Amino acid sequence: MNLKQMALATQAATTTKLVSSWQMKLLEKFDMKKGEKVMVWGLLSKPTRGLRAKAMLEVFKENGLNVEYIEISPEINKDPSLGLSVFSAYMAKTP
Repeated sequence: MNLKQMALATQAATTTKLVSSWQMKLLEKFDMKKGEKVMVWGLLSKPTRGLRAKAMLEVFKENGLNVEYIEISPEINKDPSLGLSVFSAYMAKTP
């Protein structure tokens, strides 16, 4: 394993641990039950930036939630203000 791979592995483990802790608190705070629907909007296509989305998907699925994943497009990744229409359309379709 080279230095870059070691750094990515360390970052992945740290990100997963932090997100898992945060999500467990979130699940408790909002009293989320198995079968409820959640949406994750992330960047799984980006190895490092996608770590948060990957960890979120894992925790939600492990806790029995129905997860809908939406990949952030390259255009929205460059200009986040473009994401408002995508998010609004999703929320209108999926209350």
